[in-house]
Parts: sequence; C-alpha cells; structure tokens
Amino acid sequence: MSQIRFNRRAARRGAGRCYLERLESRRLLSANVTASVANGELYLQGDYLSDSVVIDQAGLTSTQLRVSSGDGLTTINGKTSPSVFSGVSSVVVNTGAGNDTVTIKNATISAGVQFSDPSGNQVLTLNNDTIAGNFSVTTDGGVNNILIEGGTTITGNVTVNAGAVFNSQGYCGSWSYANTEEIFTLTGNSAIDNNLIITNAGGNTVTSIQAGSLVGGNVTVTNTGSSDGQSSCYDYCGQCGTTTSSGDTFTLGNSTVDGNVSLTNNSADNQTDLEDSIILGSLTLANSGNFSSACNTYCDTSVDATDVFTLDGSSVGGNVALSNVSNNVTTTINASSLLGSVTVTNTGGSSCQSSDSSCQSSDCYGQCGGTYSQCSYSYGGCGGSHGQCGYSYSQCGNSYSQCGSSFGQCSDCCGSCTTGNSTSPTPTGDVFTLTASTVLGSVALNNGSSYADTSIGSSVVLGNLTVGNTVSSASQSSGGCSKFTACGSSCGKCSFSCGQSCHSSTSSANSDDIFTMTASSVSGNLTIANPSGTSSITINGSAVIVNTAIVNGTGIATMNVIGNSTFVGNVNVTAGNGTVTVDFTTGSTVIGNATFNVPAGATLTITPSQVGGTLTT
Repeated sequence: MSQIRFNRRAARRGAGRCYLERLESRRLLSANVTASVANGELYLQGDYLSDSVVIDQAGLTSTQLRVSSGDGLTTINGKTSPSVFSGVSSVVVNTGAGNDTVTIKNATISAGVQFSDPSGNQVLTLNNDTIAGNFSVTTDGGVNNILIEGGTTITGNVTVNAGAVFNSQGYCGSWSYANTEEIFTLTGNSAIDNNLIITNAGGNTVTSIQAGSLVGGNVTVTNTGSSDGQSSCYDYCGQCGTTTSSGDTFTLGNSTVDGNVSLTNNSADNQTDLEDSIILGSLTLANSGNFSSACNTYCDTSVDATDVFTLDGSSVGGNVALSNVSNNVTTTINASSLLGSVTVTNTGGSSCQSSDSSCQSSDCYGQCGGTYSQCSYSYGGCGGSHGQCGYSYSQCGNSYSQCGSSFGQCSDCCGSCTTGNSTSPTPTGDVFTLTASTVLGSVALNNGSSYADTSIGSSVVLGNLTVGNTVSSASQSSGGCSKFTACGSSCGKCSFSCGQSCHSSTSSANSDDIFTMTASSVSGNLTIANPSGTSSITINGSAVIVNTAIVNGTGIATMNVIGNSTFVGNVNVTAGNGTVTVDFTTGSTVIGNATFNVPAGATLTITPSQVGGTLTT
C-alpha cells in the first residue's frame, strides 16, 4: 500500500516538494494453494495455513475442473479469482499443515481422487459427484470429518487411513489424553460400488452409512486406537482424579451393504446401531477394549465399560458374530430377520470397584507454626515457599528443631479426617434381548459377567438356543478413612506420614442370571447353564421342539413354566444345593421324558399327567 508522506528534510533543503514513499505492506498472510495439471492429474498443494478450496465443474466440460477459494481468503496460485484447469482425469490433494476444508461438488472425475493430510483438522466433502475410480484418504491425527453426500457415486473402492492418538501431560502429576476423532459419513442416496475400508489409529471414531446409501462390496472398519482417557491430579489433600472414556460408534441406517460388515474396536464404550437396513453377507463385531481407571493418590476408583449393539428392523443374510471384552454388554435384536446363526461371546467380568473420595485432610497441617509449615512440601502444601528449606529434607537438618522454635507448635497437627462411606454398586453385566425376530440358524450366548439377563420374546429360532453364564462373583467396593496419630506434643515425633489414608474393603454378591422366553419357539435344543448364585428361568407360552437341558450351580434356582408351554423332546433339569423351585403350571406339557436332579427339600410342582414319557425326580 502506498501513502503520501511530506518529506520535511527535503523541504528544509529548499526543495519545497512532496514525495511519494512506498511503505511496507500491512496485508495479513493468506493461505495459498498451488494447483497444476500434469498427465491428467490435477494436483493441489496446500501450505501451513488453514486452506479452504472448492472444486466444481458447473458449466465446464467433463475434463475441466474449477478451483476456487472456499472462504474468500485462500488464494489459488496466488490469485483470489477461480482458476479453470483442462485435461483433468484425476485429482490429488495434499492440504499441508493447518485446519483445512476441501469440497468437491457437481463434478465427474474419471480416474479417482486421492487426499492426504500431514497434520491439523480436516473437513473433506463430496457432494453430487461421480468418481469413476477409487477414493482414498490419508490423515495423520487431528479431528477429521469426511462427508460423502448428495447422491455421490464412487465406482471403485473407498479407503480411509487415519492417524494416531495424541497424548498430553498436565501439571500436578496428572495425565490427560486427547484423542483423534475421525468422522466418516456416507449419506443422501450415495453409493460406493465396491468396498469401504476404514482404518483408524486413534480413538473416538464415528462411522455412519445412512439415508438410502449403498455399499456394493464389503464394509471393513478397524479402529486400533484406544479412547480410554485418564486424569488423576495428585493433590495431597486426598482428592482423587477423574476419568473419562469415549468409544467408537458405527451406524447403518436405512441403507444396504451387498457384502459383509466387519467391525473391530480397541476402545471401550462402543456403540453399534443398525436400523432398517440390509446386509446381504455376514456381520462381525469385535470390541476388545475394557476401560478402568485408577487414582493412585489416596482413594482408588474404577469404572466399568459398556458396549451397546442394536439391530432393529433389519436383515442379515449371513451369520452374526459379536464378541466383547468389556464389563457390561447390551445386545438388542428387534423386528429383524437373520438368515444365519447368532453368536455372542462376552468375556469381561462385571466386578465394579468404587470408593468414596471424601477422605480429606481438612487442612490439618494449618496448626503447624510459621517456619515449620515452610520446611517441606510433603505436608499437603500447607506452607508457602518450599524452597526456603530446599526440596531435600536433609537441608532442614537431622533435627527438626533447626527449623525454628515455632516448630514446637506441632502438637496434634494431624487434625480430623472425614470418614468415607463404603459402597457396593449393583453389578450390571450382560443383557441380550431378541424380540419379534426370526433366526434361521442357532443362537449361542456366552457371558463372562456376574449378571446376565437373556430375554426371548415373540421370536422364532429354527436352530438351537444355548445360554452359557460362567461367572458367579459380583462387585467390590473400597472406602473408609483413617487418620494417623503420630503427631505428638514433642517435635521429634512429628511424622512425615502424618495425615490420613483410605482403607480397602471388599464385598461380593452372588451372580444373578435371568432367562425369559415368552411366546417364542425353538426348533432345536434349548440349553441353559448357570453357575453358582441366583438364577431365574421363566418359559411362558413357548415351545421347544427337541430337548431341553438346564443346569444350575449351588444357590437359589427358580424355574417357572407357564402359559401352556410345550416341550416336544426330553427335559432334564439339574440343580446344586440350595433353594430350588420348579413349577410346571397346568397346561404345560412335556411330550418326552422329564428328569429333575434337584436337592432334597426342593419344591417341585409337576404331575405325571403333564409328562408323556417317564417322570423322574
């Protein structure tokens, strides 16, 4: 920018004239994208600033593309005006550093699109495009959003490779974990004719296929990063830190996958939702993350992870295999058709540990007198400047009396300690619900938690139904608080451990396994195995075509057969020592043999007239 400045020195020399002087530019730096075409490839290179570009084809030929600024600030080859490039068959974008936005809309590209991002947060959008080739995205950390919408069609494969997790450390002995967040969305009647392959090295991923979209091949999502976050600020007053965990989310809504769907998550607290959709192949989900947290100061806390799977109004042409390592798993299949088998394997235990963090010193060291409170930072920060006595306690001398006469005021400086309350949380384990659905194969459930709730309602299983619950323990709690009384009237007895700590206590409860089948049928065998603990089995208005075997360990076992239920094959019930109740109401029948191996004193309500074969008790 040029300005007129009066040159006073020249005026004093008698020139009496004004001079024009060019001053330095005051213009702020703008992001610039370098664009060029070589061998049919349109190559865009961003800089270290935040670039924003739009690529479109409106009013151009099929081999031309227009590159414009998306924010009015980014320049293209140093110019603010759009640039048109001819002879284009493919697009390659490298955004460079910065938080960048790239949009491709209303364009036909005959040989694919490649996108790479070395750092920063990226937004990449395809809107109403036709890409006659592959679409690949590579990012390195950050929060990245990939959106394919507006009826976009990609005839090749879509591949996304996302970068790793970013960790940061805070002060006060705390760690905080900031995870990458990868968001991929296929929506608005868009289509990928071949495979969709997503690999994320970070946590907190969101993958969504919705609104009438189609994947013609397989969908494979592999999330290898863990989103477990922990922050445990070490303070000397006994305050425990906080913990958070956010997992991976996959959504398939009103869409179709012609091949298989395979999901792998290393995070905890994962959410998988499939609604009003069709998968012609198989569905495999493996959640391997289990989140627990601990505060290593005075009180320990741990949090159980929860994985949720929902299949609603959908159909799967192959097998469904779900495996979870987390503590609490909820699996719901509603109004769906499954042409293969269903296998759910949950290996995580639901033992939850908690503690009351109300153990606080109440600034108990405040009674310590002047100089003493400055001698050591290990006394909860009561004192002002630690450095006056040094970080090494030996600098205070072997005898604490060297800290000054005021040290003698250390009488009973431990103060009071608030007693923490021990709690025993109710264990929440694995829940499986099959409602208004049909499974042409078998259903096998294997639960590793201490609490399992299985519900079959208004459904048909043409194969076998097997429920195996293997864990009988329950929950732990720790809490309570004690204070040290080492502080005496004599200065020499003042202890470094003066303060308070948390006791550890444990409590355990029996497992609680519940099985309910209502208005349903199993064409194969029904097998239920429960460990020691409390088990409840209710069969209401249902039919089992082949054999039924129920095994309960030691504990309280209840089996109620009501609502004119029918067992076409044999029934074999075995229960260990404990309180056992078996009740076959009038109208329920066993066409084959019925054998009950129950302990003495068990309540058994069934008459020979209800058994077509032999009744053995």
